[in-house]
Amino acid sequence: MQVDDAVERLLPVLLLYPVTDRAEVVAEVLVTGRLYAAESPRQRPIPVVLVQGFLPWSRKVAADPPLPLRRPYNTGVSFGLLPLLQTDPVVFVLLAASLVGAISLHEFAHAFVADLQGDRLPRAMGRISLNPARHLDPVGTICLVLLGFGWGKPVEFRPSALASRRFGAALVALAGPTMNLLLGVAAIFLLALVNPVGTGRTFLDIFAYINILLAVFNLIPLPPLDGSRLLTIFLPPGRQHILFFLDKYGFLILLALVFFGGFSFISPIVEAVRAWVTSVAGG
Repeated sequence: MQVDDAVERLLPVLLLYPVTDRAEVVAEVLVTGRLYAAESPRQRPIPVVLVQGFLPWSRKVAADPPLPLRRPYNTGVSFGLLPLLQTDPVVFVLLAASLVGAISLHEFAHAFVADLQGDRLPRAMGRISLNPARHLDPVGTICLVLLGFGWGKPVEFRPSALASRRFGAALVALAGPTMNLLLGVAAIFLLALVNPVGTGRTFLDIFAYINILLAVFNLIPLPPLDGSRLLTIFLPPGRQHILFFLDKYGFLILLALVFFGGFSFISPIVEAVRAWVTSVAGG
């Protein structure tokens, strides 16, 4: 097989999430409505991906006078969190804590909803836990710190063991973004009700933005993000070829969007959600 240099460089990354040949399972997908039917009894992992998530947040809060930040600390930062450690160690610690909490609870939500639907595999693997060590992937965490691109430890589950064979996998996938959205809303309401100052306010603002960012980003309908499961529900059987195309090239499309466009394509959505929740909370 001939591959160009760009694709060849991506192969080590893509090997983390291998894609099986879907040609032989078209009939099964048409019947079950699941994108990843071929991986039964264990479902393909659902990673949470974050790419330079602190950059849009830092631009926002640096321009917001009420927040007690001393300078636009993202100036010149391109990748990873280490430069932030040098320019503003307090914000680095708060951001790291927010990321650990957001990613861990995201993955916990996947496992919890799978368990509620009757699949005991996540419980047997110790994923029904609030301990971050159960949900953080070592490689994904290192990549997040060094490159600004990371993921949590994927939750494995069995679609055949879920109560709903058609909608069960989608419910498991959407549990993560839903958890992040609820956490973001809770943080914004705390900001409005408690009105903390100093470090407390900064932490809640970071925590709210990171969680809303993760919720919106993971709802993008591109594999391997959680939002790709929505396509398995809403696409008619005659359009299933779209799923196969996205399953094969979705990760490449996602990388292109992130590295060439950053978060500019979802930042307006994140800001709109944040502004709406803030207005409802009375902040």
